[in-house]
Amino acid sequence: MSDFQQTIIEIGKKVKCLSCKGQTIDASSSPSSLKLREIIKEKLLAGEKPGAILESFRKQYGEEIMVNPQVTLSSIFFWALPLLFLIVMFTYILRKK
Repeated sequence: MSDFQQTIIEIGKKVKCLSCKGQTIDASSSPSSLKLREIIKEKLLAGEKPGAILESFRKQYGEEIMVNPQVTLSSIFFWALPLLFLIVMFTYILRKK
């Protein structure tokens, strides 16, 4: 397998399939995955770096398309909110007694 093909596979393992649940475009044979792999190939042939290709997918489709989305302040807040709610409720219940 050539380095070019290996690069396409490596990028494909980092991008989720648009129409499949829980699959990367590397593992899927859906039309949308085939199209995204073709886009990757075209962009690599045009000289784009893998990081730039991933960033263009992130901008076009949002963070949800990435297998490992970037951690942002808003995503930390989103995941911490339920824990914060439990702490507040627990404190409220203890103070009532």
